[in-house]
Amino acid sequence: MIKQYINDSGLNRAGMCRVIKNEEEGKDYILGVFPRTKWVIFKNKTYYDDVETAESGENEYYKHVSFVPKYVIHKNGKKVSMALPRLDVRGKPFLFIPKGITNKPALVRTKRDKYKFALTKPYYIFNIDEEYNINENADIFF
Repeated sequence: MIKQYINDSGLNRAGMCRVIKNEEEGKDYILGVFPRTKWVIFKNKTYYDDVETAESGENEYYKHVSFVPKYVIHKNGKKVSMALPRLDVRGKPFLFIPKGITNKPALVRTKRDKYKFALTKPYYIFNIDEEYNINENADIFF
């Protein structure tokens, strides 16, 4: 089903997600593996609380539920984006990772550094469950 959806939409596979379980510290994270780089993807610990307060209008940061990130994405030790839960036209959940280019003067010294600490295109993850949790070996598309 996922492969058919991808072939119809024209998306390209960019990388793969590996779920890493650290039993000693009790912290799980996801490693996004690409040919030239890696992402570390952490769950937003306050996701469910933020969704509740955004629905009631009490949240000062998120004005709508669709802006609450499920995951935070780090690349080269810096936060570069977030994964936002969405529903496709068929009602299936997926994660949308918006692009973002950092303009922080401390990080950007050259044009190469500008792209080293940023995502230059939007990405998508379709292999997730109903609670927007990323499954093992989920593909990342752009």
